[in-house]
Amino acid sequence: MKGSRRIIPELEYLRTLPLRSDRVIGRHKYPHYAVFVPFLSVEGATHWLFEKRSVTIRQGGEICFPGGAVEVENGENPEEAARRETSEELGIPVEAVEMEGYLGHLFTRWGALIDVFYGTLAPLHNTAPQGDKSAGEEPARQVDGSLPLDLHPKKDEVDVVFTVPISFFQTTKPEVHLFRQVIQPRFKDSRGKLHDLPWKQLGLPPRYGRSFSFHTYPVYFYRYQGETIWGITADIINEFLELLNFPQSAVHYQIGGNQS
Repeated sequence: MKGSRRIIPELEYLRTLPLRSDRVIGRHKYPHYAVFVPFLSVEGATHWLFEKRSVTIRQGGEICFPGGAVEVENGENPEEAARRETSEELGIPVEAVEMEGYLGHLFTRWGALIDVFYGTLAPLHNTAPQGDKSAGEEPARQVDGSLPLDLHPKKDEVDVVFTVPISFFQTTKPEVHLFRQVIQPRFKDSRGKLHDLPWKQLGLPPRYGRSFSFHTYPVYFYRYQGETIWGITADIINEFLELLNFPQSAVHYQIGGNQS
């Protein structure tokens, strides 16, 4: 019939799906991690719990929240990974990780997808999970001695566990420094293999045959009792500050926004 609307099966199917979702386009290309942000009550004040990574592992000596890789090959989902990693790193049972909510997806500048969860930790004592004690479960070392839990972190992954009152971030303006991202179409990987983008064969402009600056972006830094909290950990902190309507959220201190 003239003027009739043709049925497009694929579009008909897509109409049955929610108009909006948290689907991540290209998610299979990114390493997938999950993080858990523990909220604790310490002497009547709300604190966040942090780890200082062991110097023997990647990004050693840096401050982070508990978390790690999602074992997708084992059918693990991000929430399960956040619980498992927190349990393993802090030396507590999985059931002591009390999940309260999901903050969102975080894309890192180094090409990773992180799902961020939050909640609290059950105040259990002498509850180190059963398993391989060779990992070195010992009472947690702390920065300020305020830790209200009996934790037994894996010493080959976690050097120090400590808490910071949220009020510190509420009243502290972060330092903001600029980083610049550089695209390298020609480089050697960690195994020494050369990767060279065939830009001519692909019909791309000559600029894609050489390195170029892609993006300049602000990075936030907090100094607390001799430790520096920065990078994606500071990004997560500031997302919470914005949600909690704290005026010192770093969103108010960006230097020039997106620059090239």
